[in-house]
Amino acid sequence: MSHVVPPHLIDLVGLDRGFVLSLFQQAELLRAHRRTRQAPEPLAGRTAALVFHKPSLRTRVSFTVGMHELGGDAIDLGLAEVSAHGRESVADVAHVISGMCDAIVIRTFAHQLVTDLAEHSAVPVINALTDHSHPCQIL
Repeated sequence: MSHVVPPHLIDLVGLDRGFVLSLFQQAELLRAHRRTRQAPEPLAGRTAALVFHKPSLRTRVSFTVGMHELGGDAIDLGLAEVSAHGRESVADVAHVISGMCDAIVIRTFAHQLVTDLAEHSAVPVINALTDHSHPCQIL
């Protein structure tokens, strides 16, 4: 089954059905081997920047543990490092993080911040929640 893999996961609107189905298939395969010796580590050597402006329990834990269990690492960033009105422009923030990390996961208020990061990022941006959309929870 061919599918179009989006460069970012910002919203569910327009996602290719084949991509979503393959995502679920991959999740089932990974889940079947979770915590076994056969558990694959497809994210070995990869780092995700986790940006949290909103309080979180499940989202923060699931992304952090998911990165760890799949062989990767995660770093936490907050409002002081990533902001639409911060010390550095959103374009600069996206450039810096893209140069050092393999993905940006962001849970924030303004949906525009997520779309602006995605516009300037060379790595995938994942919307972990905005006031507009919560695609990871919906999936």
